[in-house]
Amino acid sequence: MNARCSLLVAVLFLLTCWPAAAHGGFDSGTRTPDNNDTPGTATDITSGIPVSDSVNSTDDQYDFYKVTGVVAGQTVRALVNYTEPSAQLNLSIRDPSGDNLTAVSSGGLTRGDTALAAFNGTFYVEVKAHVGASDYVLAVTVAFPPVIDPGSHVSGNLSADAANRTDFYRFWLDGNLSGHREVGLLNITQSDQGAGMEAAFRDVLGYRGSHIYNESWNLTGRGTLSAAASYTGWYFCQLRDIFGASGYILNYSAG
Repeated sequence: MNARCSLLVAVLFLLTCWPAAAHGGFDSGTRTPDNNDTPGTATDITSGIPVSDSVNSTDDQYDFYKVTGVVAGQTVRALVNYTEPSAQLNLSIRDPSGDNLTAVSSGGLTRGDTALAAFNGTFYVEVKAHVGASDYVLAVTVAFPPVIDPGSHVSGNLSADAANRTDFYRFWLDGNLSGHREVGLLNITQSDQGAGMEAAFRDVLGYRGSHIYNESWNLTGRGTLSAAASYTGWYFCQLRDIFGASGYILNYSAG
């Protein structure tokens, strides 16, 4: 009788506890059920084609996406729109080594940023549920920055708490031709002097990271940047809003 009772208890234990363990009844740590929680398991995303998914801070905290075939000198722009106001979704763009190029952790339900690719390869976008849970739509766009010619000007709008934090432009400079190095000159005017903007001259030579020739931090109102070409080719201007929001006018000359 005792043997039969013991056998019955063992069977009941297996029937009760085994399914719970097999279906996640124990804590296996943070996981992503859709299996794209690391750069190594990232889901392919195509430039210009949005995808939708969901994350939560309990057991599906990270979603990674990868965009292949990025060429040095192109920009990678990521824009996420999520639906739950009580949640906070963070967004970051990573280079082929997995290092963050830009990270967005503030703003409204729509937030995004743009990074410059310093070399060819596969780039990654991370969507993270920092607080709560939400569905989202993610769009990634890969493109060469607009060209600005000497004597021209462009305008735009940037906001540290919205979808557009950073703009890039590219221009051509001649370097060391017959002993002459062409110099590029940028004049930036902000419409809102209470906003903080930074500007930088950059190059892209295909190596780890881009070289910054000159930069100006916390522009308020007006700013000027210049740089002499070290080679003949494309150079890049980066404008980034670090606090507040403002329109801008960018004038470019070279000689």
